[in-house]
Amino acid sequence: MVCTGNVCRSPLTERLLATRLSQRLAERSDRVVIGSAGVRALVGSSMTVEAAGELRSLGGDATGFVSRQLTVDLLTDADLVLAATRQHRSEAVSRCPRVLRCAFTLRELHRLLADADLSGLPDDPADRVRGLVELARGRRGFVPPAEEGDDDVADPYGRSAQAYAATTRQIAPAVDFLASAIAG
Repeated sequence: MVCTGNVCRSPLTERLLATRLSQRLAERSDRVVIGSAGVRALVGSSMTVEAAGELRSLGGDATGFVSRQLTVDLLTDADLVLAATRQHRSEAVSRCPRVLRCAFTLRELHRLLADADLSGLPDDPADRVRGLVELARGRRGFVPPAEEGDDDVADPYGRSAQAYAATTRQIAPAVDFLASAIAG
């Protein structure tokens, strides 16, 4: 997961997805490695207090999180790159053009797959991630595009608790959907 500073949106998504996959996959949750980074990361910082509070309210844990800078190595190793916004997606692709095939915004991926038939995907969680990427790629252009900004997650950094709650309301449904899709 990619955002700007890697202290709000991307770590909230990372940790919430890890929590949801752990709940759904139990011992198979190690088949999917989840991480996050920022295009202009506040390297070494923990999650903001507000983002950590939102995560806790959803059953997640921010303990030990440390922000890191997005690198080509991180991108090269990824089967799926999720970005908070279309701009973050563009920045990831410009750093590593190879990820063009597997880069989406979180909400775009949810939109593309929301009504897709996932029954033909493999049982293994890691293989399902790759299958979800292929399925989503094939649905681009066939699923009605979002309104301007609908595929983006709003940046709450430096804003009110209400802004963090609104951002969480954008992230949580997409994460829950993705966790269910990966778990089968």
